[in-house]
Amino acid sequence: MSMKKSITAVAASLIALATASADPISGSIAFTGGVTLDTQDAGTAIKVMQWTSATGPGMPTVLSDTGSFAAFVAPGTAAAFNPAWLFDTTSQVNNFWSVGGFVFNLVSSQITSQKVGVGVTVSGMGFITGPAGSGLDSTPGTWTFSATDPATGMFDENTPIFTFQGLTPAPDGGMTLVLLGASLSGLALAKRKIKA
Repeated sequence: MSMKKSITAVAASLIALATASADPISGSIAFTGGVTLDTQDAGTAIKVMQWTSATGPGMPTVLSDTGSFAAFVAPGTAAAFNPAWLFDTTSQVNNFWSVGGFVFNLVSSQITSQKVGVGVTVSGMGFITGPAGSGLDSTPGTWTFSATDPATGMFDENTPIFTFQGLTPAPDGGMTLVLLGASLSGLALAKRKIKA
């Protein structure tokens, strides 16, 4: 393959890549429920031992959602949560939670604030995938968890204690790749003129 043809092929590939439709997951989803922690005081806890609904046995439910989530998940839908979770972790937790076809894999998390007699807040990062056939791409996002004392009590249904926010990069419409492709095409043409 000549240099001109290879540069043109690369340029065409980049333009095709730029125009391909990528649809990241956007918006946020909040859950309400309760937890059993490893200690009676959320201000000293380091681990969730069990998840519960806001009213007792069962799993946390969706409190609210926006963006991509709203089309697939109704408030009040029960979610499935990984049974146990260590707050400070760098070990990936696959299927950390799932609901309505969305699956969140937690990559890492850490305690961001904690006070005895008050509660704990944990922040993390991970990736979420959308329902099969939805056309939604795997998207990075943040995870926030908070629990207040009493640690083993039930939580107010109007207060989300677990939230996910999709991190959608600022779109450039693929212009960066289009410009790079055009530049490579220009180089191929310039090279051809120089040879002539």
